[in-house]
Amino acid sequence: MRVSVLLASLLVLSAPRAYPADWPHYEVIAWQTTGEAEDKALKAAGITAASLIPHRDDTAPPPLGPEIAPLRAAGLSWYVESVAPDFYAPYHRFHPDKPVDWLFTETKRRYWTDPTNPAVFERTPGLDDPLWLARVRARLDRVVRENAPYHPLFYSLADEPGIADLAAAWDFDFSARALADFRRWLRLLYRDLPALNREWGTDFPSWKRVRPMTTDRALLAVRRGKGTNLAQWSDFRAWMDQSFALSVRAGTAAVHAADPRALAAIEGAQIPGWGGYDYTGLARAVDVMEIYEAGANIDLVRGLNPDLVLLTTAQPTAAAPHAIWRAALEGARGVILWDEGHTLPNGPEWQPVLDVTRALRGRIAQTLFAARPHREPVAILYSPASFRIQWLLDRAASNEDWTRRSADTEFHQEGAVRASFREAVKALLHRGVTPHILTSKTLAEGALGDIRVLFLPHAVALSAGEVSAIRAFAARGGTLIGDGPAGLFDAHGKPRASAAFPPTQDPLSRLLAATHPLVHVEGAPVETRLYDIEGGGMLLALHRDAAASGAAPVTLTLSEPSRITDLRAGAPLGRLDRLRLTLDAVAPALLLLDRD
Repeated sequence: MRVSVLLASLLVLSAPRAYPADWPHYEVIAWQTTGEAEDKALKAAGITAASLIPHRDDTAPPPLGPEIAPLRAAGLSWYVESVAPDFYAPYHRFHPDKPVDWLFTETKRRYWTDPTNPAVFERTPGLDDPLWLARVRARLDRVVRENAPYHPLFYSLADEPGIADLAAAWDFDFSARALADFRRWLRLLYRDLPALNREWGTDFPSWKRVRPMTTDRALLAVRRGKGTNLAQWSDFRAWMDQSFALSVRAGTAAVHAADPRALAAIEGAQIPGWGGYDYTGLARAVDVMEIYEAGANIDLVRGLNPDLVLLTTAQPTAAAPHAIWRAALEGARGVILWDEGHTLPNGPEWQPVLDVTRALRGRIAQTLFAARPHREPVAILYSPASFRIQWLLDRAASNEDWTRRSADTEFHQEGAVRASFREAVKALLHRGVTPHILTSKTLAEGALGDIRVLFLPHAVALSAGEVSAIRAFAARGGTLIGDGPAGLFDAHGKPRASAAFPPTQDPLSRLLAATHPLVHVEGAPVETRLYDIEGGGMLLALHRDAAASGAAPVTLTLSEPSRITDLRAGAPLGRLDRLRLTLDAVAPALLLLDRD
């Protein structure tokens, strides 16, 4: 069997690796810059780096020196912005004379004009196209080698990449090459063709005849009551997520090959869901990820890959200062400032943002960088399979035209699975518990060994291995919490005769009753995060909810007395087990705890 470029990546590429020692500071990055004088003003205001747009044409590039001269003269570092958007983000990228999503809109228009046209479900370019992969690899090699002597922060493969437009759903990729790769992947997944036919409920006579089910066909089958075996549809969606992560990983490998110390990134990472945003693969496909916070995705990604360098983006809005603080507490190591109005650094609307970024530089950042989330023996299962199945069932029930849904629709309509995951994370953080994030793979590897509480957020699809591990967990006394019947389908989408696990009555109350955190906060709603600090001690962050206004008193109770130091003020507060504080609406309280 011929092994494709993407499957070869799956088999032989090592996992990306970040170098925390090479990222010692909280980076404040200006996306737009205009010249040496402006760059010096940015540097004086606390900006540390900027973006550099590379030469993307696959032709001889102009000299790099004149482009970087203003940045170097100002003392600014840079990252290389979006080297291959034409491959990783063809359906959402800048065009001087068209909307960013014009190609996706045109693809939809072609489908609405002629739904029988097979070309509307062929991604251009294909994620497994060997010519395009070679082209991108050569471009990355050139760009990295040009910049390597100056040690940029990272190399962005693309901004706002995706299988289609961001996290929009679409039936990519039904091209002959992509389907051939899909079949090869299925042969790794299933023992033989009869096993696939049993799982899918099909009778394909040969592997060459195997074909996935389109979303239209799957919806029609569910709506007509002809059974709910969705494996033929769901496996293909899982493969497209896998192929996206593998193509990103191939770009990362090209960056590493050109400069072993270089870091590869994607920007504009989306909500957990469509468009390739199954984070079980994507979280380890790059070294750096700039991410738009939604659906608890930052906590999710850090839980899946603690070494990933996380960044966020900010604009000069009233909500930005709080969001920057929150992202830093979640693990972000910097922020990209989007200055569309070109008012940095002196525009008054930017001053609250710059006040926060200045505060995050120095001792606070060093302490946060050296800290790791203190995770209690509580876990939440992240189940992309459940998201896929529930999404299709919801579309069938709503009777809507799924092709009219946009990336914005998917962003704002969470669905039960993503909403349940987000609410579980939120409830735990408000109780001072940072949970472990588990996946089907880590369950099979024994990750439930030290866990006492497991939450299944609307986990409608569970593999046989997941069911077995969860039953063993419950049998030894573990607390299992689910907000709906879990395991109605297997991980491929084939229905079971009955749910593997019944729903938990009043799951949120049971979840809270089963957790016993080291800290307890009474008063205003507060996200409470504990971190272990290398060398001993702990860091405690108390941060008001985003909707808060004005200062609010809270009472902090510790499970045992500790010597407490206010990190931001540098002031010792004494050896205490109870402390009354007044929390700001924007900035967190940061307390060092020494329990010795």
